[in-house]
Amino acid sequence: MPTFVVTTLGCKVNQYEAAAIRQTLRQAGWTDSDGTQPVAMCVVHSCCVTSTAAQKSRQLIRRLAAAHPGAAIVVTGCYATAEPDTLRHIAGVTVIAGHRDNVTEQLVRLAGSLRRANPPAGPANATGGDNSAANAGPVASSAPSIRAFSSQNVKVFRAGTTANLAPLQRFDDHHRAFVKVQDGCDGFCAYCIVPHLRDRLDSRPRQAILDEIRRLTAVGHREIVLCGVNLGAYGRPTVHRDRWDDDADRLAALVDEAAHAAGDARVRLSSLGPLDVTDELLAVMARHDNVCPYLHLSLQSGSTAVLARMNRRYTAAQYLEAVGRLRAALDRPSITTDVIVGFPGETDDDFAATLEVARQAGFARIHSFPFSPRKGTAAARWDADRPSRQVVRRRCGQLAALEAELARAHLASFVGQTVRVLLEGLREGGGATGLTDRYCRLDLPDAPDDALGCLVRAEITAVTDTGLLGRLVPAALA
Repeated sequence: MPTFVVTTLGCKVNQYEAAAIRQTLRQAGWTDSDGTQPVAMCVVHSCCVTSTAAQKSRQLIRRLAAAHPGAAIVVTGCYATAEPDTLRHIAGVTVIAGHRDNVTEQLVRLAGSLRRANPPAGPANATGGDNSAANAGPVASSAPSIRAFSSQNVKVFRAGTTANLAPLQRFDDHHRAFVKVQDGCDGFCAYCIVPHLRDRLDSRPRQAILDEIRRLTAVGHREIVLCGVNLGAYGRPTVHRDRWDDDADRLAALVDEAAHAAGDARVRLSSLGPLDVTDELLAVMARHDNVCPYLHLSLQSGSTAVLARMNRRYTAAQYLEAVGRLRAALDRPSITTDVIVGFPGETDDDFAATLEVARQAGFARIHSFPFSPRKGTAAARWDADRPSRQVVRRRCGQLAALEAELARAHLASFVGQTVRVLLEGLREGGGATGLTDRYCRLDLPDAPDDALGCLVRAEITAVTDTGLLGRLVPAALA
């Protein structure tokens, strides 16, 4: 039986789609590589949200081509959408299928072609016709060789989406399962390439989502993470709220049903914007014990002037107002965020405003990173307005110091409390480690090895440099 490898880079949505690609190939009669047989197909579900991510995608493609000579190299995802011409010239790339392409159709066609093929008589057998995957000629199913494809003739498919990828039966190698509910963004933040690549908003039907949640919890996943390119726009054709035709909170309704479908498993939301934090959503989160009191609320800057240049569509005051309502509705929620440091035009006063908003918000964690221009975005043209590298390094250091202070204060508020923790990995020195419902890392030295993947109850005893320390309580299995 022919074998495949699927690798991915990037966000939760990318990870979900990579898992669905694996499921699609299995249903097409292929099997995951266990390292004992030649690999017939390598799929790279790529990312290019930053220039660094694009570089990592290219490096991964080259590593796989070198490690599996003769395998078909298929590139999907954001980088396949953004720069197909660059990918054509990477040795070994066979198929390029981006977000506007029918990824499912092309995977199934290529899988069927390679599976049915016979060993090639020679290089000439792989170069006839139009050089597309469907007309590749004889290819060995055990160790196919299609390296004779010309890089100038790599097939780039058009018209289609990833919507028809096989629904997940399980989320491989994860105790938490991601469930993609929404795709696409038309917000066009000045620094972000994603709306140029995933420009069409699309939401999965509620019943399909709920069915997937039930399947995933039935096979043992104890946490479901709802994710999307712009999760707050679930059920909407645009992220622009002034263009919505009603005030119904469709995300809140989905979360309410997802909490019921998950049973005693946890439900967690991925990234939201401050305007997505509605009273309806907060009421749902407060009503269900299994909905995690955690939100990742993207900030990017605490300066309203910088937010306007970023085209973020909210003010610093609106952000803090959302945080205030969140803290009023839920008990000690964990709030994490993203901050871009050194955005073009950011002054010392702008950065001071970011520090002040962070302090007032009391973030549990801050994902901060220096601004990196991404070709194709508006901000990439504003290079002359960027603060110097020395200034950006200093600001990153200040923000990191504040994050450490805020994180420790947040963690300390749970010492002595009993919490539910999902055990995800073995701990060096014995025991296990996992995540609490508030997304805090907790070490349990007394947890048995066979408890991995279980929700357990633990008492928090101390704050450590890496998170929290605790011990199992009687009748620990939650």
